[in-house]
Amino acid sequence: MKSFRAFDNSELMFNMSHLTKLECDPNNWHSFLVSWRHLLDNQTGASVLKQNTEILRDLFYNKVKGVPELSRDITDYERMRTDDPRRSYEFLYESMVNAVHRQQTAR
Repeated sequence: MKSFRAFDNSELMFNMSHLTKLECDPNNWHSFLVSWRHLLDNQTGASVLKQNTEILRDLFYNKVKGVPELSRDITDYERMRTDDPRRSYEFLYESMVNAVHRQQTAR
């Protein structure tokens, strides 16, 4: 009976290891975002990871903090107080989505 099965932490670790290994290519952010979303949307254990936005925030921040085109957003993020609700995974993710959009529009 799968519905009564306890969550297996190995599923979460499997997903985390894939997200950790994912590299953000400064020349192809769209590919990074597609791969990031694919990992979150299609792997077992991703729903638990999605519920812990602090882990996602920290992982995502470490992936994108060196992207020059995000420097202003990253500076804003780093200046936010730790209890500021805007200091979030959503802020970082949307900043990256907007940067991808700007990059694609400029081409």
